[in-house]
Amino acid sequence: TMFKTLHNYEDEEFLRSNRNVYVYTPNSTLCYTVFAAYRTNDRHIFTYNDFSDKKGRRSYIDGIFDENFDTGVVQNDQKIDVDSRLLTLSTCCGMDGKRWIVQSVLTGEIEADAR
Repeated sequence: TMFKTLHNYEDEEFLRSNRNVYVYTPNSTLCYTVFAAYRTNDRHIFTYNDFSDKKGRRSYIDGIFDENFDTGVVQNDQKIDVDSRLLTLSTCCGMDGKRWIVQSVLTGEIEADAR
């Protein structure tokens, strides 16, 4: 139930109107822009993907943009490459073993002193 509101991103209009995610740390505020929200299998991202090198990260990113999800939206309006800092949020989709994923890319950072 903690991440239930991620399902709001199933509505494409909601996604367009709520693109920013803010992460507050002691030293800064990180601004991420949502670029994808989709339903997928329940495979653990870190178990099935190799992020240790650029080839593995490229394969993962390409998979997001190439996959034909049965439900979801992937927007191509953000520059995302192997060095991008991504934030992935995930929640369950009920009893069917699927996950709802919302992904965003770091687009800004404000240092704590500047807040």
